[in-house]
Amino acid sequence: MAVARESAIKITLVGDYVGKTNLISSYLYNKYPEHEIKLCECYETTISVDNKEYPVQIQDSPSLEEWEGLRPLLYVNTSCFLMCYSRSQRATYENIYAKWLPEIRHKMPHTPIILVATTADYRARPNEKIVTSSEGKSLQKQIEAEHYIECSAEERKNLKVLFEEAVRCSIKHNTRTTGSKPCILM
Repeated sequence: MAVARESAIKITLVGDYVGKTNLISSYLYNKYPEHEIKLCECYETTISVDNKEYPVQIQDSPSLEEWEGLRPLLYVNTSCFLMCYSRSQRATYENIYAKWLPEIRHKMPHTPIILVATTADYRARPNEKIVTSSEGKSLQKQIEAEHYIECSAEERKNLKVLFEEAVRCSIKHNTRTTGSKPCILM
C-alpha cells in the first residue's frame, strides 16, 4: 500500500466535555479506556483510506473555558475539524452553534467540519429527551458540516468510519479551489 502524501493530515476534535479523548483512545487502541487519559495530546497514526495510507495527526482539544485563549493555537494546520456533542446532553448540542462554530470559523473559516454525535450507545430513561438523529442532521445542514456521524467510544461504533471520512474530507479540501470551505469534524 502506497503512502498518499508526505505531510500529515491534521484532524482536530472540538466540543464540550463529551468523551472526545475516549473516542480517540478507543479508536487508536481498539478498546475503551479504563484509565485516566491526558488531555490535549496530539496522536500520530496512519489511516488507510481507499487503498492508500495517510499519515495523520489527531489533535485532542480542551473544552475548559480557561483554555479559551490558548485553544486556537491547537487549530493551526488543521485540515478537518470534528465538532462533537453528546446525544445525552442537550447543552453540548446547543453549544456547537453558540460556541464552537463561531470559535472555529473565526480562526479557521475555510476548514471543513464533520459533526459528531458521541454516546450513540446511550439509552434514554423514560421521559428523558436525548438529541435525536434528525436534530443532528438538521444541525449539520445549519452549520454546513460535510458529514454527520453518530458514534460510540464504548462500543467502538462508527469510529473507523469517522476517521476515514475525516481523511477523505481533508483530501477533498486539499484539492478544492481557493474560497471553498474545508472539512471540520465536531
